[in-house]
Amino acid sequence: MVEYAAMRRRLSIVIPVYNARGFVDACLETLSRQGLEPGTWEAIAVDDGSTDGSLQALEERAQALPWLRVVSQENAGAGAARNRGMDEAQGEYLYFFDVDDGLKDGALRALSDRCAAERLDVLFFGGALSYESPEVEREHPQDPRYFERRQSPGVVDGGTMLVAQQAEGNYCGQPCLLMARAD
Repeated sequence: MVEYAAMRRRLSIVIPVYNARGFVDACLETLSRQGLEPGTWEAIAVDDGSTDGSLQALEERAQALPWLRVVSQENAGAGAARNRGMDEAQGEYLYFFDVDDGLKDGALRALSDRCAAERLDVLFFGGALSYESPEVEREHPQDPRYFERRQSPGVVDGGTMLVAQQAEGNYCGQPCLLMARAD
């Protein structure tokens, strides 16, 4: 058995949770398929005052998942939950994963490997828009290009990146589309 508490982790995944009981199992299953080596990562689920059983579901799952820690706080919003997760994080890199997000299998392994190999401070990447149902899509339509990264890939300084994103009309400040050095 891997002793999680004794190892320096490469990645801390912070999951803000508020009244998302219906998403908890799929979220944790998605994280388990990321190809991350045992002991090199942790997930910190911050329950933000849920009233729907989310906290209880997380606590039950944490008993069987050594990489999952659960923190609870009074409702203060997603930003405050992310901040609390950052305070608890022990990894070199941080990733924010909303409980209703999805990831391709192995995505976090590839992203954290690139961060480590190139000693990046921040890695921005793109995503694809998906909806729970056609009804949700009709009620809350979004530009599907919003989550894309259309500028050329490569390592650049922050100013160059922001200028390129602005020139492409492509700035996307979603916390789930970046991995950053914790310090």
